[in-house]
Amino acid sequence: IQAMANAADKAHTGLNTAARGARLAALQSGAPEVNPGFAAWRQPDGSLAVADVDPRGSAYAGGLRPGDLITAIDGAPPRASGLEIMRFCSAAPYESLALQVDRGGRSLAIDLVMRPGTVPVVTQRTLPGGVGYVNVRWFASSEDAGSDAAASVRSALATFVTQSAPGVVIDLRAGIGGSLKAVVSIISAMTDASSVVASLDAESTPNELPRSGKRIWPDLPIAVIVNEQSTSAAEFLAIG
Repeated sequence: IQAMANAADKAHTGLNTAARGARLAALQSGAPEVNPGFAAWRQPDGSLAVADVDPRGSAYAGGLRPGDLITAIDGAPPRASGLEIMRFCSAAPYESLALQVDRGGRSLAIDLVMRPGTVPVVTQRTLPGGVGYVNVRWFASSEDAGSDAAASVRSALATFVTQSAPGVVIDLRAGIGGSLKAVVSIISAMTDASSVVASLDAESTPNELPRSGKRIWPDLPIAVIVNEQSTSAAEFLAIG
Protein backbone atom coordinates (compact mmCIF):
# COMPACT_ATOMS: atom_id res chain seq x y z
CA ILE A 1 0.00 0.00 0.00
CA GLN A 2 2.84 2.40 0.83
CA ALA A 3 4.47 1.66 -2.54
CA MET A 4 1.19 2.41 -4.31
CA ALA A 5 0.80 5.71 -2.47
CA ASN A 6 4.38 6.70 -3.29
CA ALA A 7 3.92 5.73 -6.95
CA ALA A 8 0.93 8.06 -7.28
CA ASP A 9 3.26 10.93 -6.30
CA LYS A 10 0.48 13.50 -5.97
CA ALA A 11 0.15 16.33 -3.49
CA HIS A 12 -3.00 14.86 -1.93
CA THR A 13 -2.17 11.17 -2.23
CA GLY A 14 -0.25 9.56 0.60
CA LEU A 15 -0.31 7.13 3.46
CA ASN A 16 0.22 8.37 7.01
CA THR A 17 -0.07 7.01 10.48
CA ALA A 18 -2.69 8.66 12.69
CA ALA A 19 0.11 10.43 14.58
CA ARG A 20 1.71 11.79 11.42
CA GLY A 21 -1.67 12.93 10.12
CA ALA A 22 -2.29 14.75 13.41
CA ARG A 23 1.04 16.54 13.04
CA LEU A 24 0.07 17.72 9.55
CA ALA A 25 -3.24 18.97 10.95
CA ALA A 26 -1.35 20.83 13.68
CA LEU A 27 0.78 22.50 11.04
CA GLN A 28 -2.35 23.63 9.20
CA SER A 29 -3.83 25.04 12.40
CA GLY A 30 -0.71 27.13 13.01
CA ALA A 31 0.65 25.04 15.89
CA PRO A 32 3.27 22.74 14.29
CA GLU A 33 5.14 20.25 16.46
CA VAL A 34 8.23 20.87 14.34
CA ASN A 35 9.04 23.35 11.61
CA PRO A 36 11.85 22.56 9.18
CA GLY A 37 12.26 26.17 8.11
CA PHE A 38 13.36 25.59 4.54
CA ALA A 39 12.06 24.95 1.03
CA ALA A 40 13.11 22.07 -1.21
CA TRP A 41 12.82 22.64 -4.95
CA ARG A 42 13.15 19.76 -7.39
CA GLN A 43 15.95 19.96 -9.96
CA PRO A 44 16.14 18.34 -13.44
CA ASP A 45 18.52 15.65 -12.11
CA GLY A 46 16.02 14.62 -9.42
CA SER A 47 17.81 16.22 -6.49
CA LEU A 48 16.18 18.79 -4.20
CA ALA A 49 17.72 22.24 -4.02
CA VAL A 50 17.65 23.70 -0.53
CA ALA A 51 16.33 27.27 -0.43
CA ASP A 52 14.68 29.80 1.88
CA VAL A 53 16.57 28.54 4.96
CA ASP A 54 15.39 30.33 8.08
CA PRO A 55 18.00 30.54 10.88
CA ARG A 56 15.27 29.69 13.42
CA GLY A 57 14.46 26.32 11.85
CA SER A 58 15.69 22.76 12.21
CA ALA A 59 17.30 22.81 8.75
CA TYR A 60 19.67 25.62 9.64
CA ALA A 61 20.47 24.11 13.04
CA GLY A 62 21.20 20.77 11.35
CA GLY A 63 23.65 22.28 8.89
CA LEU A 64 21.62 22.67 5.70
CA ARG A 65 22.42 25.80 3.72
CA PRO A 66 20.90 27.47 0.64
CA GLY A 67 22.20 25.85 -2.52
CA ASP A 68 22.72 22.40 -1.00
CA LEU A 69 21.37 19.57 -3.16
CA ILE A 70 19.63 16.73 -1.32
CA THR A 71 20.29 13.56 -3.33
CA ALA A 72 18.90 10.99 -0.89
CA ILE A 73 16.61 10.84 2.16
CA ASP A 74 17.00 7.81 4.42
CA GLY A 75 18.90 6.08 1.64
CA ALA A 76 16.35 6.64 -1.15
CA PRO A 77 16.28 9.32 -3.88
CA PRO A 78 13.62 12.04 -3.52
CA ARG A 79 10.21 11.38 -5.06
CA ALA A 80 9.65 12.74 -8.56
CA SER A 81 7.21 15.49 -7.52
CA GLY A 82 9.66 17.07 -5.12
CA LEU A 83 7.04 17.05 -2.36
CA GLU A 84 9.40 15.35 0.07
CA ILE A 85 9.25 18.51 2.16
CA MET A 86 6.06 17.02 3.61
CA ARG A 87 8.16 14.33 5.30
CA PHE A 88 9.98 17.05 7.22
CA CYS A 89 6.79 18.96 8.08
CA SER A 90 5.06 15.87 9.48
CA ALA A 91 8.05 14.48 11.39
CA ALA A 92 7.84 13.85 15.12
CA PRO A 93 9.85 16.07 17.47
CA TYR A 94 13.48 14.93 17.53
CA GLU A 95 12.93 12.49 14.66
CA SER A 96 16.09 12.21 12.55
CA LEU A 97 16.27 12.02 8.76
CA ALA A 98 19.49 10.82 7.14
CA LEU A 99 20.31 13.12 4.22
CA GLN A 100 22.91 12.79 1.52
CA VAL A 101 23.83 16.27 0.35
CA ASP A 102 25.91 17.65 -2.51
CA ARG A 103 27.47 20.97 -1.58
CA GLY A 104 29.43 22.43 -4.44
CA GLY A 105 30.50 19.00 -5.67
CA ARG A 106 31.38 17.75 -2.19
CA SER A 107 29.28 14.91 -0.72
CA LEU A 108 28.05 15.36 2.85
CA ALA A 109 26.05 13.13 5.17
CA ILE A 110 23.70 15.09 7.43
CA ASP A 111 21.50 13.59 10.14
CA LEU A 112 18.82 16.26 10.32
CA VAL A 113 17.06 16.29 13.70
CA MET A 114 13.61 17.86 13.57
CA ARG A 115 13.51 20.06 16.64
CA PRO A 116 10.47 21.80 18.11
CA GLY A 117 10.36 25.48 17.35
CA THR A 118 8.55 28.18 15.49
CA VAL A 119 9.32 29.58 12.06
CA PRO A 120 6.79 32.17 10.87
CA VAL A 121 4.38 30.90 8.23
CA VAL A 122 4.71 34.27 6.49
CA THR A 123 7.76 36.52 6.16
CA GLN A 124 7.95 39.97 4.62
CA ARG A 125 10.51 42.53 3.58
CA THR A 126 10.93 45.52 1.28
CA LEU A 127 12.75 45.03 -2.01
CA PRO A 128 14.80 47.67 -3.86
CA GLY A 129 12.58 50.42 -5.18
CA GLY A 130 10.22 50.07 -2.24
CA VAL A 131 8.40 47.01 -3.63
CA GLY A 132 6.81 44.84 -0.96
CA TYR A 133 7.67 41.14 -0.72
CA VAL A 134 5.65 38.44 1.05
CA ASN A 135 6.71 34.78 1.29
CA VAL A 136 3.97 32.31 2.28
CA ARG A 137 5.38 29.01 3.55
CA TRP A 138 2.11 27.38 4.56
CA PHE A 139 -1.53 28.42 4.71
CA ALA A 140 -2.23 28.06 8.41
CA SER A 141 -5.57 29.08 9.87
CA SER A 142 -5.44 30.01 13.55
CA GLU A 143 -7.22 32.16 16.12
CA ASP A 144 -3.76 33.43 17.03
CA ALA A 145 -3.04 36.28 14.60
CA GLY A 146 0.69 35.62 14.85
CA SER A 147 0.21 32.05 13.60
CA ASP A 148 -2.50 32.79 11.03
CA ALA A 149 -1.24 33.07 7.45
CA ALA A 150 -4.04 35.34 6.25
CA ALA A 151 -3.69 37.74 9.17
CA SER A 152 0.05 37.95 8.56
CA VAL A 153 -0.32 38.60 4.83
CA ARG A 154 -3.04 41.18 5.38
CA SER A 155 -0.88 42.95 7.96
CA ALA A 156 2.06 42.97 5.54
CA LEU A 157 -0.09 44.43 2.77
CA ALA A 158 -1.38 47.16 5.09
CA THR A 159 2.21 48.03 6.00
CA PHE A 160 3.23 48.27 2.34
CA VAL A 161 0.27 50.54 1.63
CA THR A 162 1.35 52.96 4.37
CA GLN A 163 4.86 52.89 2.89
CA SER A 164 3.45 53.76 -0.56
CA ALA A 165 4.91 50.62 -2.11
CA PRO A 166 4.55 50.71 -5.92
CA GLY A 167 3.81 46.98 -6.08
CA VAL A 168 3.99 43.71 -4.18
CA VAL A 169 5.51 40.29 -4.82
CA ILE A 170 3.69 37.22 -3.45
CA ASP A 171 6.20 34.34 -3.33
CA LEU A 172 4.48 30.93 -3.28
CA ARG A 173 7.47 28.75 -4.20
CA ALA A 174 7.47 27.32 -0.70
CA GLY A 175 3.66 27.43 -0.38
CA ILE A 176 2.86 23.76 -0.12
CA GLY A 177 -0.80 23.95 0.88
CA GLY A 178 -3.01 24.32 3.91
CA SER A 179 -6.24 26.09 4.77
CA LEU A 180 -8.57 27.28 2.01
CA LYS A 181 -10.08 29.69 4.55
CA ALA A 182 -6.72 31.47 4.70
CA VAL A 183 -6.56 31.62 0.90
CA VAL A 184 -9.99 33.25 0.67
CA SER A 185 -9.01 35.92 3.20
CA ILE A 186 -5.74 36.69 1.38
CA ILE A 187 -7.39 36.99 -2.04
CA SER A 188 -10.11 39.19 -0.51
CA ALA A 189 -7.41 41.61 0.59
CA MET A 190 -6.48 42.21 -3.06
CA THR A 191 -9.79 42.28 -4.91
CA ASP A 192 -13.35 43.60 -4.70
CA ALA A 193 -14.84 40.42 -6.16
CA SER A 194 -17.84 39.04 -4.29
CA SER A 195 -16.69 35.44 -4.89
CA VAL A 196 -12.96 34.78 -4.84
CA VAL A 197 -12.63 30.99 -5.22
CA ALA A 198 -14.76 28.46 -7.09
CA SER A 199 -14.30 24.72 -7.39
CA LEU A 200 -16.29 21.96 -9.07
CA ASP A 201 -17.98 19.23 -7.05
CA ALA A 202 -18.45 15.61 -8.18
CA GLU A 203 -21.38 16.66 -10.42
CA SER A 204 -19.31 19.52 -11.96
CA THR A 205 -21.41 22.10 -10.14
CA PRO A 206 -19.43 25.25 -9.21
CA ASN A 207 -19.00 25.80 -5.49
CA GLU A 208 -18.25 29.47 -4.98
CA LEU A 209 -16.68 30.80 -1.79
CA PRO A 210 -17.55 34.39 -0.86
CA ARG A 211 -14.95 36.97 0.05
CA SER A 212 -13.81 37.35 3.65
CA GLY A 213 -12.70 40.71 5.03
CA LYS A 214 -12.12 44.12 3.48
CA ARG A 215 -9.88 44.84 0.53
CA ILE A 216 -6.49 46.26 1.54
CA TRP A 217 -4.28 46.37 -1.55
CA PRO A 218 -5.09 49.15 -4.07
CA ASP A 219 -4.98 48.96 -7.87
CA LEU A 220 -1.23 48.48 -8.04
CA PRO A 221 0.85 45.68 -9.60
CA ILE A 222 0.90 42.22 -7.99
CA ALA A 223 3.56 39.71 -9.05
CA VAL A 224 3.01 36.07 -8.05
CA ILE A 225 5.93 33.61 -8.11
CA VAL A 226 5.21 29.88 -8.34
CA ASN A 227 7.01 26.66 -9.20
CA GLU A 228 6.29 22.91 -9.15
CA GLN A 229 6.16 22.96 -5.35
CA SER A 230 3.35 25.55 -5.31
CA THR A 231 0.58 23.04 -4.70
CA SER A 232 -2.94 22.86 -3.33
CA ALA A 233 -3.85 26.07 -1.49
CA ALA A 234 -0.95 27.90 -3.14
CA GLU A 235 -2.42 27.10 -6.54
CA PHE A 236 -5.78 28.50 -5.44
CA LEU A 237 -4.11 31.71 -4.31
CA ALA A 238 -2.04 32.05 -7.49
CA ILE A 239 -5.14 31.64 -9.66
CA GLY A 240 -7.15 34.02 -7.46
